[in-house]
Amino acid sequence: MASASISLRGVSVRYPDGPLAVREVDLEIGSGELLVLLGASGSGKSTLLRTINRLVPPTSGTILIDGRDAAALEPVELRRRIGYVIQAVGLFPHLTVGENVAIVPQLLGWERARIEARVRELLRLVRLDPSYRERLPRMLSGGEQQRVGVARALAAEPPILLMDEPFGAVDAIVRLELQNELLAIHRELGTTIVFVTHDVDEALRLAQRVAVVHTGTLVQADAPLRLLAAPRTPYVADLVGAADVLRRLSLITAGEAAEAAPNFSESGRVIEPHATLREALGRILTEGEPLILAGNGPRRIVDIAAIAKAVRA
Repeated sequence: MASASISLRGVSVRYPDGPLAVREVDLEIGSGELLVLLGASGSGKSTLLRTINRLVPPTSGTILIDGRDAAALEPVELRRRIGYVIQAVGLFPHLTVGENVAIVPQLLGWERARIEARVRELLRLVRLDPSYRERLPRMLSGGEQQRVGVARALAAEPPILLMDEPFGAVDAIVRLELQNELLAIHRELGTTIVFVTHDVDEALRLAQRVAVVHTGTLVQADAPLRLLAAPRTPYVADLVGAADVLRRLSLITAGEAAEAAPNFSESGRVIEPHATLREALGRILTEGEPLILAGNGPRRIVDIAAIAKAVRA
């Protein structure tokens, strides 16, 4: 699937008889990037997201999609090229899951066989059994409805996917599952994703870059670990909990921190390279010994010294 770059240049939004909701935002989003807009309620992050598909027209400034001015495109044409997922899902209650997913390809005039194949592929992608295609939305859990919402947004193979607090209404366990599915979808498809949330842990877990929005202003856009290690303002530091070392440990893997230990002779407990240092620290403290990195090759270990060195780095 194709992806697209997004360029916001001097974008501002003023609602009638109100102050600026978005103030002179400059932001470059790379093709295939997963960027999270993070901020408190009322910060302007959702308004900024909606300027991309022109659900909220900018008062001033320019938005470019792969170098083309979005304002020069017909709104319907633009929105059919941009998937959009919201917290309320918005599935059509009288249509089955398969019909909900197929609706945009049908509007675009796709052939029946192509639509059928696309529905099957998307149900696989969001990990729903093929039998779900005949169910009505009322027969689904909240998490299943969100999966269908993501499938519908991706149905016409859009190069951009906008997600406005899509997992905010589900419980913590389902939310984690949906986050995992989103990361898997992004790895497989490479779609450009712009994701809005006020949940710091969700932002840090999902994003390749986090863009912090405060009172309509873009304060800082950085990789999650960089945001924690070098917050640009006191507001950013407070918002992301930069002083919380455990948050940093959640963003560094055991494989990144493990150090060579050719003479380490203890059998030790094994840890997978993709496990976080937060998990590693917990195991070291409870099991009382260093951890050996799984895999072939020279022996490498994760111990307290390696974790401390990774945090300082």
